[in-house]
Amino acid sequence: MKLKNAYVVFPILFLANVAGADSPGGEVDLPPIGKHVPIFIVEKSENPQNTLTAYTVLETDCRVASDPKDPAKPILDFYWLMDRTQYKPVHPLIKSGIRDRLELVTTAHRESRTFSIRISDLSELKTDLSAATVQVKASAKKSGCHVDAYLQLGPSDQSRNLKLTTIYTESAKTIIPPFRKVVSVTLKGFDAQTGAAIERKYSAK
Repeated sequence: MKLKNAYVVFPILFLANVAGADSPGGEVDLPPIGKHVPIFIVEKSENPQNTLTAYTVLETDCRVASDPKDPAKPILDFYWLMDRTQYKPVHPLIKSGIRDRLELVTTAHRESRTFSIRISDLSELKTDLSAATVQVKASAKKSGCHVDAYLQLGPSDQSRNLKLTTIYTESAKTIIPPFRKVVSVTLKGFDAQTGAAIERKYSAK
């Protein structure tokens, strides 16, 4: 069963205060997961008080750690922040649907410092993007290991390189399973060259 267009909230299994998990890029230490780095945050129109964190794990030399289940791939995982502060694990059925929407496209990882994520919702919308693919890059900084997520915008945005921090998805109810349709996706972040804030909305075809 796939839940491509719905984020369903299951009963809370574990709650913990999460400091810094809503600030992508820097390392966070959360007991159920351990040390990890948020890549970007997913906000949604339904139950907007709850957000989804996409994260990875880095080695001490700031290389991306390999997935224990498949060492050829990097770690890409997700968790909820209920009321934007309280950790909650994602139910496996829901996580499967999320992985369809935020798809890991790197197939040969081998402990590099980069990997890619495809935002499949954008394929349902009007965009001039050459590819709806986010490039995730890890690096070593004075403050420690860091991760940045980049997406190349289209000609209507002067092909600027967006440093992505947040994806906002607006959905509407339908009578056709899975009973949700993506209405728009808004990408938020900063111009990688100038640091200027960018907010770009893509709507349904």
